[in-house]
Amino acid sequence: QPSYELFQLFDVLMVMTSGSLAYMGPAHKAVNYFNDLGYACPPRMNPVDFLSEVVETPDLYALPEAELAPEVVARKPKTPAQFVEAYKHSRYHERQTEEVFRLMPRHISRIAPAPRNISKDDPEYYPQYPQPLWRQCILCIERAFRFVVHQPRYMIFRISKAVIMALFIGTMFFDLLQRYNSHGAQPNQQAAFSLQGLLFNVIAFLGFASPAAMPPLLMERAVFWEQRAKRYYSTFPYFFAGIIVELPAALAESLVYGSIVYWMCGLNPAADRYIFFLLVTLFLTLTMNSFCRFVAAASRTFAVANAAAPSVIALMILFAGFIIQEQSIPPWFMWLYYLSPFHYAYEALTINELAGDGVGGLGDIFNCSASQLLPPLN
Repeated sequence: QPSYELFQLFDVLMVMTSGSLAYMGPAHKAVNYFNDLGYACPPRMNPVDFLSEVVETPDLYALPEAELAPEVVARKPKTPAQFVEAYKHSRYHERQTEEVFRLMPRHISRIAPAPRNISKDDPEYYPQYPQPLWRQCILCIERAFRFVVHQPRYMIFRISKAVIMALFIGTMFFDLLQRYNSHGAQPNQQAAFSLQGLLFNVIAFLGFASPAAMPPLLMERAVFWEQRAKRYYSTFPYFFAGIIVELPAALAESLVYGSIVYWMCGLNPAADRYIFFLLVTLFLTLTMNSFCRFVAAASRTFAVANAAAPSVIALMILFAGFIIQEQSIPPWFMWLYYLSPFHYAYEALTINELAGDGVGGLGDIFNCSASQLLPPLN
């Protein structure tokens, strides 16, 4: 510990207990501060010894209460925690707080972003974030990929779930068109209805599987708030990194799921139709995962997000155009039909399978008998 002569050279003194401030202010006024609280430094004692012990062992330096004013006795601290509270209500704490905020750049805040109206030539200018935006994006992307590498169970679960569901749909609709073509005739209207049911199940699974993207975001949210408040990065790089790291996961999931379903069900074997099918499932996966991340970001708790996301997804699927067709939707609900991403995915997959070249190509494979026409001819 410093000698008394060295102590006299200090301008500001900080006394701490259990990580909290019991005093911070002018060094030459510290002894008088504790004297005002009812504790005195004995004569011929080094003030450094007194200041280092008075908070932890106040009984050694307490003045008799008979010598103290009633108001001093009433607010006299007796434990380290009470010394901390006494300092928080002192004029020294108020002055130090004002000094800290005066020295800080006036646009730095833990709550609101810094305003942009301060010139770089201003002596108080300080960048809103230590790293430029592009660097923030790179760092967030690197961290997001590390999470995936160090926690592979989430990716394994997604791929396994896609394989299991694809096998289930593939066995249920196995070689769909060939089953209706077993007698040498082209598939009829019944085959077309079954095909549409298959395509609807394909997109419905992608929709109901997307809420699995919410838990990781909800678990990271507290860390994100803390790091954004400390100016590690802004909001955009964090969510941009989430989108980038989701691309390979969604691509792998769509490739596995789409390939198994497509070839087990015997859909159009043309290469361009197959690639288009995979692209539709990929974009629908990305869209619904982004939607679920939005719901998670807007919800306070997992319970709220877990209740809201499936409800909205079910509503979107209802207006996909399979359960209720466009002509049967009431006019006041048509906006839901046009807002549903499942409507566009279902329509795209249907056109991809049913549209032909008009000259007996691969898409011209469905016949209708006279009794199946609307209105029927017989």
